[in-house]
Amino acid sequence: MRTEPGNFWGLRFSSCQGLSSSDTVSPGSPTSPRADAAPQSPSPLPAKRWCSFPPSTERWVSEDGVPFHVHQEDGIQICDGFLLGHCPQKENCPLHHTRYPFHWQIMGSRRVAWQSLSDSSQRHLEKLYSDAKNGFVRFLDRNRLFGILDLDTMELGYWDAVNRVRRLGSASDWKQNPRFHTRWQVYWKHRDTWQRYKEPVPRDLLAAFERGSQEPTFRFQGQLYTLDLRPPLQSPEGLGSVQPIQIQRRPAYRSLSCMARYLRTVPRGSQGLFHPSTSIIPGERPTDGYCGPYPAAWVPQPPCGQAFLHAELAPSEAVYREICELFHASLPEDTVLVLRIYRIRNDALWKKYSSQKERMSRGLSAQEKRLLERHLFHGTSADNVEPICRLNFNPHLSGKHGAHYGRGSYFSFYANCSHNFALANHAGRRHMFLAKVLVGKWVLGRPGYTQPPAREPGRRRYDSCSDDAREPAVYVIFDNSQCYPYFMICYKLLSDPVTLDGVRAGPLAGNRSPAGRLMQPGVSTL
Repeated sequence: MRTEPGNFWGLRFSSCQGLSSSDTVSPGSPTSPRADAAPQSPSPLPAKRWCSFPPSTERWVSEDGVPFHVHQEDGIQICDGFLLGHCPQKENCPLHHTRYPFHWQIMGSRRVAWQSLSDSSQRHLEKLYSDAKNGFVRFLDRNRLFGILDLDTMELGYWDAVNRVRRLGSASDWKQNPRFHTRWQVYWKHRDTWQRYKEPVPRDLLAAFERGSQEPTFRFQGQLYTLDLRPPLQSPEGLGSVQPIQIQRRPAYRSLSCMARYLRTVPRGSQGLFHPSTSIIPGERPTDGYCGPYPAAWVPQPPCGQAFLHAELAPSEAVYREICELFHASLPEDTVLVLRIYRIRNDALWKKYSSQKERMSRGLSAQEKRLLERHLFHGTSADNVEPICRLNFNPHLSGKHGAHYGRGSYFSFYANCSHNFALANHAGRRHMFLAKVLVGKWVLGRPGYTQPPAREPGRRRYDSCSDDAREPAVYVIFDNSQCYPYFMICYKLLSDPVTLDGVRAGPLAGNRSPAGRLMQPGVSTL
């Protein structure tokens, strides 16, 4: 099943000697449209109208209160106005209302309705699809059964439960929607490697992918060509030989943090005194010297009898973007996918940490105070997330993964170092804290240390140990009042299978809608 026709073609680029069989490209005439013309959608959007839809339309409301709907029919685009927050027809809109400018669905071999993937699987699959090097994607369902998706045919093999996949998209006309239009990139295969077509993609070539036009012309490497999409025919006699070249198109990927500024279908964050979308909250930057109450004041206190509360960061927050930049500095975006980022509020631990920071700040110069606190990574397994949020990091567990620089809690400046200890759970999700750590004055650590050595005989001790005395990448903390689990990053490897554990029930299965995937404060979905 192909919802967006022509995503991949086996083509032949001919030289001036002539043409061969169908799906060929031959020298064209100089009357071709300009190659640098802005891409636009080949066909207008369906006219909006006030109407009601049958129960076959899939409808659900996310936990953050956003209503969505997806129609079962093919050939319908995602509503640009809804993405920007101003669709006047709302639930009566004949276009799709989805969280992102793309939307993936599956259909089982025994069902007659399309089912939507979870938000995290949507982004995982879209990221893989946007990379032209990926021809196949692995799927994994809740029963640990595998399937292989062919990204060219959109068919699933080795799996009886699901055999069809479709991708819904927004309009490709940048004039219609300058924020979220689909930006197609065209690739051609050269020596078994997909090369991106670097010249401005001619709009007629994009239109050919959309409509299956018979003979559009376009420019490629300085020459003019005609794209022949007719069914295979016998090579005309006397037209000479050709060199076959494959081409395909894939959408340009946009990260969630990149879209969040204009995307109104994701949580927007607090609207308090410090607007988190444009500024960093005082106390959340390690160099500001803040000592006081928990910085993110809009996060409610944990309920009575509950030690901590975790609240998801809105992708529109400035600190969300900073965390992603720091995380991806050593774990590139083409290897991992950030699913969610949480703030952890534990008032007892924060009070202990803030008091320790105040004590360690006494007598320090302004420069030393700026270097006192660091934001450092700490990878762990899913089973340890809740105990860390409740009781803090445990220095006595260091021997579990080695103690090369002392028997304490280990933190790293680089996410890829902590990634080695972030073990995946059954769904492939990994967890890494970005903790506040009071490193103070450090010294090169040793395996036998249970506390930092004294700076000089009879003098106070160092505050921490490290892997390098001058430019540390790893710090060891022996007193857990010097650290606080402020942020927690949930992520997965892009090489892992796309999971189907969050697939929504289709509309023909009673129109049931499971709880939305976005977490509310206090809901334990870590």
